[in-house]
Amino acid sequence: MGCYNDEILFIHIPKCAGWTVKNYMKDNLPGVVMPTDPDPENPMIQAMPMGHIRLQDIEAATGRHPSTWEKIVAVVRNPYERELSQALYWATRALKGHSHIHDKTTWKYVREWILREDVASAALESGKVFQWLPEHIDFTGWILDSDTQFHVWYEQHVIDPRKTRKGYSDFGGFYRYWLELDAVMPDNLHIIKQENIAEELPRVLFPERDNFDPPPPVPTMNKTNYVRATIAYYTPLAARIVDERYRYCFDQGWYKSWHEAKA
Repeated sequence: MGCYNDEILFIHIPKCAGWTVKNYMKDNLPGVVMPTDPDPENPMIQAMPMGHIRLQDIEAATGRHPSTWEKIVAVVRNPYERELSQALYWATRALKGHSHIHDKTTWKYVREWILREDVASAALESGKVFQWLPEHIDFTGWILDSDTQFHVWYEQHVIDPRKTRKGYSDFGGFYRYWLELDAVMPDNLHIIKQENIAEELPRVLFPERDNFDPPPPVPTMNKTNYVRATIAYYTPLAARIVDERYRYCFDQGWYKSWHEAKA
């Protein structure tokens, strides 16, 4: 779900600047409800401490239809970068000994020598896990394994009673899965690209502000800085999977697929 107040609902898509937006809203808007706030009348909020609830399920989670908010805000991220960030996040959690289903399955794709306790400890102590882990993870294997994808956990444990175990492709793509309501994006949905968040988020939340009364600045995002360019971690097969999984995103014109960018 992200967070919300009476006028604005934020949809937190995994690895798309969620905590930056949540903290900005809570610090600068009145009456913001965070998913970690206790609500005995709404156990769904407590069941989703990170607040990842897709737009289609917001009414079940909050009791409000999405159309009742003046604005719905969502951040999208370059698909190739987002997939890599997700893999590295779960791999790092696995190194720290967390027990989330994705932490466990990601182990299969981390090269064996990293499983050595001394190597893992040294990496964690250095604080530079993200700088060297990409070179030692089978990213293609990870991205091909549907069990590592968030929707499996989401459907099995949170909202979907059907327990379909479908992939994102069955819903028409990753962003379509998160952002459509009854097969369309609603008119009150505002899409912000992550790289433009510092300029666009204040503009969407505070449209009445101007240079004489500027909105509060967006703090620095929690965004991983990779040692090498994202493209270096992709095999042709992994890139093709992203092309298919994010076709909806490319069709919307938010980003270009790599083969389109080269054309």
